[in-house]
Parts: sequence; C-alpha cells; structure tokens
Amino acid sequence: MKPKLFSVTFLLSAIVFTTDLIAAGPPWPQPLHNVRSVRVAGLKTQSEAERVMESLRRLRSVWLVTDLTPESGYVRVGFDVRAVNEHAIAQTIMNQGNYVVTTHFVLSDYARYADEIRTVMDRVSSQYPVKISLVNAEKGEFVLTYLPIEIDPENPRKVGFAGGFLHHPLSVDKPPKGLGLQFTDISAPKSARNLIPKTQMTFRGRLLLGEDFSEPLLFAKRTSRDPENWTEGWRVKNGTWTQVDGGIRGIVLPKIYPAATLHYPLSFQDVVIQVDVRLDDISLDDPPKSDYLSASIVLREADASHIASARFSKSGLSAGKDKTKSREVNNVVVDDQEVSFGKHALVTQPGEWHTMLIEVKGDQMLTTLDGRNPIFGQHPILSLAKGVLSFGTPRSASFRNLRVFEALPNPEWEKNKSEIIESKE
Repeated sequence: MKPKLFSVTFLLSAIVFTTDLIAAGPPWPQPLHNVRSVRVAGLKTQSEAERVMESLRRLRSVWLVTDLTPESGYVRVGFDVRAVNEHAIAQTIMNQGNYVVTTHFVLSDYARYADEIRTVMDRVSSQYPVKISLVNAEKGEFVLTYLPIEIDPENPRKVGFAGGFLHHPLSVDKPPKGLGLQFTDISAPKSARNLIPKTQMTFRGRLLLGEDFSEPLLFAKRTSRDPENWTEGWRVKNGTWTQVDGGIRGIVLPKIYPAATLHYPLSFQDVVIQVDVRLDDISLDDPPKSDYLSASIVLREADASHIASARFSKSGLSAGKDKTKSREVNNVVVDDQEVSFGKHALVTQPGEWHTMLIEVKGDQMLTTLDGRNPIFGQHPILSLAKGVLSFGTPRSASFRNLRVFEALPNPEWEKNKSEIIESKE
C-alpha cells in the first residue's frame, strides 16, 4: 500500500468525511494532536470493526486508529483537534451502521460539587447534540452519548460537541473561572490510555508520513543501473523485507552480512518519528560472526549518507551521530567519527513490541523507548536537511505503526532538558 504522505503546506482545516463532503476553512497556525477513545456499541463482527476503522483513517489529520473489536468495544483515535472534533469522529462511526458512540468519564469530588457540575452538564446538553447521564453518583461516573449531526461543509470543526466544552469548565479552568476538578476518561481500559508516548522536546505538528505496514506495501524498483534511480515506494537496500504480524520484518540474507536495510525517501528537517519496534529472534542457517540482535532507525541525507540513528537491542537503547562526511556545518568543522549520545541498559525479550520516539529540533535529538529512558544529544550534523528515513537490523526485526510528524517548538523544553540532564548525573 502506498503510505500516506502529507505535504507540509496542506490546510489543516480541510477534512474529508465519509459522506464525501470536503470542508475548508481558515487554516490554524499549527496543529494540536491528541488521542481520544470512544466506545462503540452494536458491532457484531470484526469485518464491521475494520470498516469503521478504515472510515476513520480517511479523515484528514487522523494519524492513529486502533484497538476496535466487537470484544473491546472501544476505538482509540489520534487526530488534530484543530482540524476535526470528537463529534465528527463519532458521526463518521455512526455513518457506518446502527452504532451508539459514547464517552465515559469520572469527575473527582462529585458529591461536593454536584450542583455546579449539573449546571455545566445541563448547559452543554442544551447547546450541543449530546446526552449526558450520571451512571454512578458515588464514583462521579458519567456517560456522554453522541447524537446525530449534519456536517457543515463550510465549518465542520464547530459543528457538534468537542471535548473542550466540558474539559475547560470542569477541569482545565481553575476557580473562579472553572471548577478545576480531576477529569478521568475511562472510555478505554487503563492499560490502553497512555500507550502514546509524550514528546518532551517538541510538539507533534503536521503529519508528514503515516504507514501501518498492515496493507500490501508499495516497493520501489530500480529504473536503470544508476543505484539512485528508483520508482516510487520503499527501497529494499539489503536483506529481505516481508509483511508479517501486522508489520514489516527485515532479515539479513545468508552470507551477505550488511544489515538488512529499508529506505524511504522523505524530505524533512525538524521531526518527530514514532514507530513500534520488535526484535525477532529468528534462527539463521549461516549467522554472521557478529550475530547481534538489534533494530535501528536511521536519519540520512538525500543521497542516503548517514546523519544520526537510534538503536534498540536486547541489551538496551542507544543513540548518536553516525559516521558521516567530514565537512563544515554552521561554521563548525565536523569529522566523520561516530559520537555516542548515550545508552540505557534495559532487559527486553524478543517478540515484544516497543514504541521508539525520536525528536529532532535544530542540532538537538531526544530518543525514548516506551516514553522512558531518554537519551539526549546535541551535534551540528543534526541540523542538516534530511532526505531518507531508514530501518535496519543486522539480524531480524519488525516495524509497524510508523508516524512522522513535523516537529514544533515546545516552550517547556529547557525545563525538560534540565531534568533529563540532571537525571543522568
């Protein structure tokens, strides 16, 4: 399948709905990504669930759709809240069948603030097509049911309900403007609520590339003897790459020991790269002398020259500047030697999926695994324009759920960086 490529100049307010309505409005200065869960009642088969998830993936700005099955009864959706609201997501689901879409949440101190909370609920229910019901007064548990809406193609963001209409008066806004209560969304199980690692150096901006590797992949082919002349798609440089278990697996070829490598041409600068990685302990008939089980994410220049990489192995996480061309970058002479940004010793097992997150802004890079164990590095080479994203493994590894975002500045970065550096001392 051809991966979802997004020009960095697309209008964030352009949304494609399953009703084939294309809406456009004034663009927002920058996106604001979030992950929300809703429950879906009425699903009978997994084919229905797949149809619903595919309809959600067609919504502009949606970058994550996962977890929906008849048994789970919920779906997690990652999207730009400034391009599409929760009600548009709910309506997209309802357009696929006779489904009831709800959000479940708990408010702290309900008994103490019952009257004030009811006032907010009544106001929201009267202004927007939703039904809000108290289902457990002792716990302060509520269910919000989305009612059908007509999508306004001129301004779909403001049609229907958005989470902020409740979050601000109940939780975000502190007294006297709001109540400042703890708001806990319980639409998904607790184990699934925080699976998307938070960025620390940047914010996720526009989605540049999205590839689940769950559908047949478009592989490029050489068009001439020139090694750089390829058709569009993923370029297999070394090893074999096949789609298994909802991802793509690379395996080194017998007696050909350069790492199995997969390239994708993509022009980017400041970036957030998020991908699930799994080490596959597959027996090789003729293993290389340095039989090392690991997986790498490599940032490269347009000619595929190395810039930097992050590596996950069964012994831990590491990141750093790769061997590069000697040159002058930003008035600094850069040699060709590798530079380690750091390592974290970890105990992991083959067959387990982990989420690697790489943030690059200017000459700085931050790498985490499952939202923990940060590795920070700074080097002039990181500020170079990137032209190729690649995966690699010297033995066998799998990748899935790749998302590449333009990186936006995080005003909390200096504070976060100080905490990361202090934690290493």
